[in-house]
Amino acid sequence: MGTSTNGRSRWPPGLVTLRCDIHEHMRGLVMVLETPHFTVSKTDGTYRLAGLPAGHYKLKAWLSSTRTLEREVDLKSGATLRADFP
Repeated sequence: MGTSTNGRSRWPPGLVTLRCDIHEHMRGLVMVLETPHFTVSKTDGTYRLAGLPAGHYKLKAWLSSTRTLEREVDLKSGATLRADFP
């Protein structure tokens, strides 16, 4: 895995599946992103994404290998924004 010499991922953005050639039941999923802005939710489902500059964003919540939720938001300079997913 890792990055190339220019600091970018070797894979295009999206879901990468890693598999074991010996143990069929062993696999891993990695989400490759084009942004340094990401977070992982806590066990209760809450999350905090700090340090974003003002702007228009598309938030994506990756729930499983087949389900992603999206929501567009506008973040104003110095503001805190609450964005819940159903």
